[in-house]
Amino acid sequence: VEVPRYSRLLRTLVPPMLATAERRAEERLADAVARAVVQARGAVGTEIARLENLRRVNPSVQQREVDAARDELAALEEVLPQARPRIDALRFVVSADFLNLRG
Repeated sequence: VEVPRYSRLLRTLVPPMLATAERRAEERLADAVARAVVQARGAVGTEIARLENLRRVNPSVQQREVDAARDELAALEEVLPQARPRIDALRFVVSADFLNLRG
């Protein structure tokens, strides 16, 4: 496919398509972040509970291990809401119909 032949058409089509992709990613971000925070709380929260229970019966489990898990959860709760969508790659699929368009 000769790209220069379609460059004017692509310059017209791609920017609005990219803007739409970015907008949709932004719209989905809040739900994705909320799910990630819930998953982090579940996973790390379970580990904190496990360490606390183990510490009650096993003196070799140190309080600093529990504190480290709590710090990890606090850090995740702080950084996850700062996540931003990023479009690293786009794939533009060209059909035979597209190739028949005139630019």
